[in-house]
Amino acid sequence: MASPVLVASSARGAEPLVWKWQKGDAARYLMTQSMGMTIQAGAGGQAETSMQQDMLMDWAVEDVSEDGAAVVEQRVERIVMQNKAGAGQEFKYDSDSEDPPAGMAALVAPAFDAMVAHPFQMTMLPTGEITEVTLSDELSKALDNLPGGAVSSDMIKQMSQQASLKFPTEPLAVGDKWTTTAEVTSPAIGKMKVHTTYTYDGVREVDGKTYEAFTPAIEMELGENKGPMAIDFDTKESTGEILFDREKGRVFRSRVLQTVDIRVKMGENEIVNSMKQAVEMRELGKDETPTLGAHAEEEAEVDTETDSEATPTEEPAATE
Repeated sequence: MASPVLVASSARGAEPLVWKWQKGDAARYLMTQSMGMTIQAGAGGQAETSMQQDMLMDWAVEDVSEDGAAVVEQRVERIVMQNKAGAGQEFKYDSDSEDPPAGMAALVAPAFDAMVAHPFQMTMLPTGEITEVTLSDELSKALDNLPGGAVSSDMIKQMSQQASLKFPTEPLAVGDKWTTTAEVTSPAIGKMKVHTTYTYDGVREVDGKTYEAFTPAIEMELGENKGPMAIDFDTKESTGEILFDREKGRVFRSRVLQTVDIRVKMGENEIVNSMKQAVEMRELGKDETPTLGAHAEEEAEVDTETDSEATPTEEPAATE
């Protein structure tokens, strides 16, 4: 699924970066996805839509083999999602809410409820490569029955494999780049390849702790479109930052930003829709209780500026 291509460089660190898991390890992550889209509605002008989704997750290591491959159970504690569209159309879903979902929220609720009720497992190598993702029958059925085929069980597996930060097996030097490629199949647009290029930026200090810093850049490549509409993606901007804790062997924080034009052509007519999205994930403290849906009442305009904290140093991390 993913094939690293390493660019040669000098002044390499002493040890390759690896994920480190032991049986019984646990971690909690908060993932937030924000998206804003401008849709060309023909004679009706432009329509604005926005979405924010917060997902609180537990990772628990069930077993680690002799070669370091870890079986990690992922459990979703809570999901909060709000979607806003033109003409006052909006809905909100909260898996912790005691009120029954209404309108569009009732359509997505079965899949989200199943994600909260049924954990899934993934097997991760020390390099970060995901070799297997296993979903329960209940979760697979709920996802596959989501209206419009927006998300399927296969897509969850493919996105889990794509999302992991996979390292080369060689030590890294500042400026090194490598690319991973994942294939994703969407019922709406067919097969798509997602190319993620990582650039190693050296080490960075945050709150007195040193992390390995990377800049990701994503390009999406669509396969042959089937049907009357031809769809293409034109990436205008892709950036962000990933901070990896070398000592603990896991991601501390990541942020990926994208601005994409979605071109839809039918016959001689072409419509260009613009999308901005940000996907952020951070590890939570042991006793931290995050607030989900904190920005739900704000207008969802995705901030595409990078973090203003100190820039990474221009030297690789010292040997531990």
